[in-house]
Amino acid sequence: MALGEAAVAVNADGTLNDCANPATAGSVVTVFLDGLGAVNPVQLTGIITPTPAVALTPAVDANTGSSTMAIATMTVPGAISGVGQVKLELLKA
Repeated sequence: MALGEAAVAVNADGTLNDCANPATAGSVVTVFLDGLGAVNPVQLTGIITPTPAVALTPAVDANTGSSTMAIATMTVPGAISGVGQVKLELLKA
C-alpha cells in the first residue's frame, strides 16, 4: 500500500477496511471524513461533538450508479466538530 492520503474506513465487524481486509457484499462500512459543507444542525468550529451522534442533513449521496448506497450521515461523538461518519451499504452484485 502506498503512503499518502487514505480513507479511514471500518468494516461492520469493527476491523479496519483495507486492501488486505475488504468488506463483503451486503455489509455496511463506516467512513470518516470532513468537509461536508453546510449541514443541519450547524457544526460549530473548535468544539468536541457531544453524545449521542446526530443525523446530518443534507446527507452524503454516494449512489452514483455504483454498488454502494449511503444509508446514514452522522456526527462523531468525541471527535472535533466537522468530522462526520457515513455508513455505506455495499450492495450485493
